[in-house]
Amino acid sequence: MGRPQTPGDLSGHRLVDFLLADPDERLEWEFEQDGRTTTWHPRAAIAVGDANARLDLAIAGMGIAQTLCFLAAAPLRDNRLERVLPQWETAAPEVAILYPRDRHLPARTRGTRPSPYRGGLVQQEATMEYRSLGHSGLRVSQLALGAMTFGAGQGIWESVAGVDREEAARQVAMALDSGINLIDTADVYSQGQSEDIVGQVLADLGVDDTRMLVATKVRLRTGPGCNQVGLGRSHIIRSVEASLKRLRRDHVDLLQLHDRDALTPLDETLRALDDLVTQGKVRHVGACNFSASELERAHAISTAAHWVRVCSNQVHYSLASRDIEHELMPVARLHGTALMVWSPLAGGYLSGKYTPDGSGSAPARGRRTSLDFPPVDPARIDPIVHALRDIARALDATPAQVALAWLLSRPGVATVIVGARSTEQLAANLRAADLRLPPADRERLDEMSRPAVPYPYWMQHLHDRDRV
Repeated sequence: MGRPQTPGDLSGHRLVDFLLADPDERLEWEFEQDGRTTTWHPRAAIAVGDANARLDLAIAGMGIAQTLCFLAAAPLRDNRLERVLPQWETAAPEVAILYPRDRHLPARTRGTRPSPYRGGLVQQEATMEYRSLGHSGLRVSQLALGAMTFGAGQGIWESVAGVDREEAARQVAMALDSGINLIDTADVYSQGQSEDIVGQVLADLGVDDTRMLVATKVRLRTGPGCNQVGLGRSHIIRSVEASLKRLRRDHVDLLQLHDRDALTPLDETLRALDDLVTQGKVRHVGACNFSASELERAHAISTAAHWVRVCSNQVHYSLASRDIEHELMPVARLHGTALMVWSPLAGGYLSGKYTPDGSGSAPARGRRTSLDFPPVDPARIDPIVHALRDIARALDATPAQVALAWLLSRPGVATVIVGARSTEQLAANLRAADLRLPPADRERLDEMSRPAVPYPYWMQHLHDRDRV
């Protein structure tokens, strides 16, 4: 397409789509060409025709955003780019954010590469916040995409799933654009349809594990046979081979034990997992729904045998259920085990759509219209939902966003898994990553949702008063 020579070339080729935080602000660029200097003032609020750019602008928050098809390198003087030497790029545009140095940067930009510029503007890339996945060495986005809704299964999955391939592709694309780098599925979700859709969509998008990690699971029943369930070596290996075919990959980034198996010794399970890691079919190993004692045993067995260790535990944690705080959280912290959160909205209950006085009526098809899972005690949780509504109104947010923001502020949480039936629902959930709860609101929710302390912890807390 050639090399742009003038500001007109840039704007004519949709090289610059941008948004100014203040419509009255003016951004002045000077181009030096053939010994002459051309000054150009981009107009504010140019319509952004690219959906990905729109999403990136939303993520960026306040500031000046550019969709770039060229590389700009120039010294800065008096808050102006004095020279711009564009190099034409035919690849898809990337987003850069220009912020005045004295303007507060959104938390989403933390950890990004600093700009080499030392003038009045700072260049930052819009990005998701990333956290360590335990001791694995992996960094995962604070929000992960849940794929339990993908497919059209039978039985329990009929109430939960229903997202077809086209809608799933839109959700995955949105997740990628927002900075999400982890998608969570399982061999049993919609009888394998979820894994198949995830694999097909990622293949169609040309996305590998450098951009999107895939976590799947093994343990639950995958067929009628008596050995098509559990954590024995035979079922684990058979399930992983089937998952790899559906996912269209040669390895699983994170293989999670969907639950414990009371009939299989834990060392038998862990040895099978270590073999899969040695073979290169699995990169990292995690657990789901493990108790504190089971995590301790897994850590002890793997350490003694020099096998791969469990790096994560996927748990149910929300304002409606804080049971993990008594034992699981301390044990996970002790062994460097990351906590991944499933059902952060308690099956949608914390969104307020199932609670009296909620806006609108409960959905005709939804997890809670036909399935009370995870279990919720309305008498205890409804006051929390009302508080979420109050806080949401004050923050111009939704109850679901407030509930997710509370979770993201909890210690030890590596990633919160959010699933959706539509891109609109997913987009709303993603905005929770930018929501910072005022301390008073966070303390209010902490106090209202605080669980009863079981024995012996209430006794220990009593005696800790003169020691801690």
